[in-house]
Amino acid sequence: MKNQNNIGKKILGILMALALPVLVYVLFGVLSGGRMFNARAITTTLRTTVQPAIICYALLLGMNIGMMNFSAGAIVLCSAIIGSGLSNMLGWGLPGLILFAMLTALLCSAIMGGLYNWLRVPSMVLSLGLMLVYEALPRVFFPAGAVIATENGFLARVPWIFVVAAITMFIFYVLFNKTAYGHNVRAIGANQPVALAAGLNLDKIKFINFLVSGIFLGIAAVLHMSNSGKIQNVAALGSMTVMMDAFMGVFLGMLLSRWSDPSISVFCGVLTMKIMATGFVAVGLEAVWKDVVTGVFMLIIMTISVNAAIPAIKRANNIFKGEAEAEYAKQLD
Repeated sequence: MKNQNNIGKKILGILMALALPVLVYVLFGVLSGGRMFNARAITTTLRTTVQPAIICYALLLGMNIGMMNFSAGAIVLCSAIIGSGLSNMLGWGLPGLILFAMLTALLCSAIMGGLYNWLRVPSMVLSLGLMLVYEALPRVFFPAGAVIATENGFLARVPWIFVVAAITMFIFYVLFNKTAYGHNVRAIGANQPVALAAGLNLDKIKFINFLVSGIFLGIAAVLHMSNSGKIQNVAALGSMTVMMDAFMGVFLGMLLSRWSDPSISVFCGVLTMKIMATGFVAVGLEAVWKDVVTGVFMLIIMTISVNAAIPAIKRANNIFKGEAEAEYAKQLD
């Protein structure tokens, strides 16, 4: 009976997380006169959600323990260009791209983790500095950027991209919920002083966190290269555009994670933002107003996310106050 209740709660949580993108889709479908109500629009929106959602997984792991990684987009571009360039040099095709992109992302993440523990500077400052380094690094080895053969880019197409999404979602779920690493990350995110008092090695956990984030950034790099076909080198924070799709959705995903597992809520959060972007185009809203509406929407979401726990805290304080007053009254009697 208890297991059935748990399963029921999980299903209800998933439905609540899915309700937001569905409602936003229906809203823009009506406003656009039904132009979004077709299989092609749905498939395109879902397909373009996968890569930002995977980057979002990497960002969420760091944000859960108080670290912001602004170099995520630079790592994706660096890994995609170097991975594709090395694979083309050796003639290894898609397997070479996957291997070298993953290794590059892991190496970049390991360097960041090592410097973070050594220099003791805030992750935001460190990631901004390394963003410039990782943007410049591919230019040293591959000044013209990188290309991928059309036949090797099938992972970014339907249905393979959804297979990659399902595998990545499963990997995140297992790492976050079924491993000691995930338990430690959740413990630090819930209450860092208590986690430290319990004997958790914060430096080790944060270093592992960078490595795990590198896995997801490597997967995102493979998809980015497969989808783009050709990637040019960037400079002067040009990689931020790669990161911003995920950066917008991660906050919405964190809010939805109150009802559903982050592996589901993050995807729903990014999907909601993608539906909004597609909906603005379908409605014919000008770019300026699109940015204004998106900014207001994110401000509302972040406000709700930050203040969502206040009612529960007040209720807990009132209960504690009542118990304390009752105990005090007994002592007086």
